Amino acid sequence: MIHTLISAIHINLQQQARNLNSFKVQSRAMIKKQHLLRYSIAIVFLLFGGLKFFPQLSPAEAICAETVQALTFHLFPKVFCVYALAILEVSIGLLLFSNKLLKIGIVLAVAHLLFTFSPFLLSPSQVIDQSVNSFTLLGQYIVKNIIVISALLMIYPVKKSNLQFTTSN
Repeated sequence: MIHTLISAIHINLQQQARNLNSFKVQSRAMIKKQHLLRYSIAIVFLLFGGLKFFPQLSPAEAICAETVQALTFHLFPKVFCVYALAILEVSIGLLLFSNKLLKIGIVLAVAHLLFTFSPFLLSPSQVIDQSVNSFTLLGQYIVKNIIVISALLMIYPVKKSNLQFTTSN
């Protein structure tokens, strides 16, 4: 009887060890994927922000300037708005490369990306083609930010104490 109980406990422990080893392998793979995702987004922010430092080089320059001006009640000239946005985007890109400031970078990036949807309210004719009831190229450019926001939420670091693991038999 005791021998059977010990055998059952031993088998259960072996199964739990296999589950833990499998989880460790999956965790390492997930961490590598998250780093790839994080660095990819950082590079995009650096490139798109960097383009805004050079007048007429960014295809989004005009809408960016108009949107920031509208959001700030036209308190700043267009040139200032574009440079401010360039500095913000490059800073976000750099923060996403940082381990210590990653959370700040993600929060700033998500906030910035949420504001990119404001042209739908401020100038809908630029993002929606009424003749075919579809998005313009600019509208598509903005809507794809949903994917980037989702990716940023996936890489947002959480404390290990907040994680709950379940195993299936």
